[in-house]
Amino acid sequence: MAARSIFRVFLKAGRWRIACNGEVIGEYPRREEAEHIAQRMAAELLSSQVLIYRDYGSIEKSFFNFRFWKKIVPATAPF
Repeated sequence: MAARSIFRVFLKAGRWRIACNGEVIGEYPRREEAEHIAQRMAAELLSSQVLIYRDYGSIEKSFFNFRFWKKIVPATAPF
């Protein structure tokens, strides 16, 4: 399953930015603050992912938010 909304937290020009689907939606002086806010935003959206990048560009952490709307019942459930 692929995430519909991907929040990226990355360093640019000395500030930590949050981008979602290619658009910068926030800029913060501390990485921890940007990471926390991105996770909070993603928690509100079904099928979302947060990618935390190291200051030199590689991915350090990845978080997913996949929830199902209803419980899946097997087709062979006894009646």
